[in-house]
Amino acid sequence: MRKLESLASFHSGLQLSRMQNQEDDKGFSYKVIKISDFGDFGTLNLENTEHITFSKPISEDNMTQEGDVLVRLKAPLSAVYITKDYAGRVFSSVMAVVKTDPNRLLPQYLTHYFNSPIPQGYFQECSTNGTMMSFLRLADLKELEMYLPSIEQQKQIVQLIRESDKKIALLQEKIKTEISLRNGRFKQLAIQGVQK
Repeated sequence: MRKLESLASFHSGLQLSRMQNQEDDKGFSYKVIKISDFGDFGTLNLENTEHITFSKPISEDNMTQEGDVLVRLKAPLSAVYITKDYAGRVFSSVMAVVKTDPNRLLPQYLTHYFNSPIPQGYFQECSTNGTMMSFLRLADLKELEMYLPSIEQQKQIVQLIRESDKKIALLQEKIKTEISLRNGRFKQLAIQGVQK
């Protein structure tokens, strides 16, 4: 087991409300990742991307970069691997970016590790209100002890999770389709019953 702080560097997000320019037509506009953008299985839902205007430019340290792991520090805790589609966005103080040395710890593996049941007990212990995790401090995130398989094993685990996520997504789509068909059949049969 290794402490995460020995394997990665950390950077918390910005207090967006303090930095936001009240005159939206003047300043520097950036795409923003909101806490509500976190989806299932380590994904971001960026269909309704919000733009915020700041009075001064934001440094690259305060924007997501490809290869980062973006962690939601407010319950429910989850993490997202930043692909090029998610890069270049500002994130708030209820999130943190974790940067790894990919020769020791693959960011994709770390993302899956965060989203697994393994660290959840630790996160609950570190929560700010004790019984239900409401907010995880960056200092507590750094203290997380984690299993560190070899890079080859990490790659295998990431591939296995990727394949599993694809199967789960297909099953969820089938469930949605079946629910829609069921509801359509029910409506059709109910209307026929009334017309008789």
